[in-house]
Amino acid sequence: MNAESTASAVSAAPFNDDVWDDLLNYIEEKRVIPIIGPELLKVQTENGPQLLLEWLAEKLAARLNVDLTPLPDRSP
Repeated sequence: MNAESTASAVSAAPFNDDVWDDLLNYIEEKRVIPIIGPELLKVQTENGPQLLLEWLAEKLAARLNVDLTPLPDRSP
């Protein structure tokens, strides 16, 4: 069995309670760092939902007095 088929077999297996407990313990012990895609991190703003990363960038730019006009408009 090669590494690709092993990874496929592992990812197809359902997580049981023991696996979730282990994963949460590893995160708490800082042995595993969860990575969440930016599209999952949306915040509600006065202009509607926005990616957290974009919202933070706008707030930081305002605090640092960075002019945003040269940047492309990212409105949907």
